[in-house]
Amino acid sequence: MKKLLSLVLVFALMLTLTACGEGDWRETLQEFEVFIEDYVKVMQDYAQNPNDESLKQKVEAMQEEVDEWDTKIKKIGEELEGTADEDEFKTKQMELYTKLLQSVVVSSSPA
Repeated sequence: MKKLLSLVLVFALMLTLTACGEGDWRETLQEFEVFIEDYVKVMQDYAQNPNDESLKQKVEAMQEEVDEWDTKIKKIGEELEGTADEDEFKTKQMELYTKLLQSVVVSSSPA
């Protein structure tokens, strides 16, 4: 009976750890989405006020963060390659990069 109970406990612990691991990439993408929303707002403000030096500096700083996020997202994609979560990840990744690209297009459009 003790062996069975131990086995059940180990199995439950494994499921818990697996569930925590699966949520990490989703949480990271949610954080990235929040960053993108902030970035879009800054880019829109900058498009309306391209001579504002403080906005220009903020855009430059955020562009560095975009590069950091890109590296992080690519690493997650590599880790999820061949897993059951790969398609879900790629779909969400595409949505986020589309949002990001649209913000750049909006800021580049003539006013």
